[in-house]
Amino acid sequence: MSMSLFLSVPLILSLIYDENHLAFLLPAVLSFPLGFLLFELTESSAKLTLKEAFLIVSLGWFIASFIGAIPYLFYHFSFVDALFESTSGFTGTGASIIENLEVQPKSLLFWRSFEQWIGGMGIIVLFIAILPKLSVGGRQLFAAEAPGIDVEKVRPRIRDTAKILWKIYIFFSISLLIALIFEGMPFYDAFIHTFSTMGTGGFSSKNESIGFYSPLIQYTITLFMFIASTNFILHYKALRGRFGAYLRDEEFRFYLILGLISIIIITVSIFPEVGNLKEAIRLSSFQAISIMSATGFATADFDSWSWLPKLILFYLMFMGGSANSTAGGIKAVRILLILKYCLREIRKTIHPSAISSIRLNGRVVDEKIINTVVSFFLLYIFLFLTSSLILTSFGYDLITSFSASITCISNVGPGLGLVGPAENFAFLHPIAKLTLVFCMIAGRLELLPLLMILYPGFWKE
Repeated sequence: MSMSLFLSVPLILSLIYDENHLAFLLPAVLSFPLGFLLFELTESSAKLTLKEAFLIVSLGWFIASFIGAIPYLFYHFSFVDALFESTSGFTGTGASIIENLEVQPKSLLFWRSFEQWIGGMGIIVLFIAILPKLSVGGRQLFAAEAPGIDVEKVRPRIRDTAKILWKIYIFFSISLLIALIFEGMPFYDAFIHTFSTMGTGGFSSKNESIGFYSPLIQYTITLFMFIASTNFILHYKALRGRFGAYLRDEEFRFYLILGLISIIIITVSIFPEVGNLKEAIRLSSFQAISIMSATGFATADFDSWSWLPKLILFYLMFMGGSANSTAGGIKAVRILLILKYCLREIRKTIHPSAISSIRLNGRVVDEKIINTVVSFFLLYIFLFLTSSLILTSFGYDLITSFSASITCISNVGPGLGLVGPAENFAFLHPIAKLTLVFCMIAGRLELLPLLMILYPGFWKE
């Protein structure tokens, strides 16, 4: 039912620009009665079990992607290509099969960026915020949907938490929109890039992506990509006057320092080629933040750079942004905990009798959380290797296969090789595209909700 409402926005644009309005009218008309029927058949007063929450979240993203794919079919996309583009939108991946953006209908380009904005904070979190009947099982849904190793509530009721996060999300979106318009970006383009930036998705209306616009606009988008990939709980605290919350947070410090180190290394590496320090800093800072935030915008063809900066960007594709942000990836906090875990194991080898605990922000981290983080990391690498193997079986080179896999699992967008920032995913075999569709949704849901429903034991009482 909410999808029907979302589709009404590009429907209005299609009427304004005299484009195929049936592309949005038909899925809007179909999705509303389907949602209404499911709503009426569901006993909304019953408490959701954890299994049901995982199932609703996983199927919710697939159904949203299928409904969102219908408009593309009206513009001669194949079903697989339409599903790929729609899934890439909702999951905030930004990988595209469209070869020439500037000849596409404006309403369609608006829809795919709007998908990224909706999916940025999470469709299910939005549902919890606006549908009071879901508040009974909201905790389970929020836990299944929200990125991060744990759900830190800012209000006792989970629905109030979801509302606060969405208010912050909308506040930053409006701020970016006003800034882009003030800096000279056309009104339509400003909406497109606001949706894609705050949703850390990376869809653009220009073939040159953000490289088409002025350096000032590029710096503004760099800042907001960083904001969108930072823990929104920290934004909440800062907006309430507790600005020191940022620097007191270990994950934020780790994320910030790693970003600065990456920018410095990339700047030094590309400076001889660029020949201008200011230009090298602008290019390196934009691309480093774009990749580590899993946004995927581009201001340069970084696949043409030397191997060192490309390798740095490849590593950043794995990490992603902070927990409780709109970014994808493993998340900075998990990388930090894994590093602490490795250091503890080294210390235990040297001092076997010593009792050593892992701390985060001054608090001891429960061993169950450490085990979950390690398990998540291993599953992440397993999915990366498996999807890469499937892609190489179709004859694609290792660089293309590896980068296509990790960029879709981490919801980044552009990769290296044949899927670099100057290329697209249109050439891939349909089975390879469907594999990456699975990777996008699995990565967006942080693996466990989707992998759980594929486990046979999940369906047993």
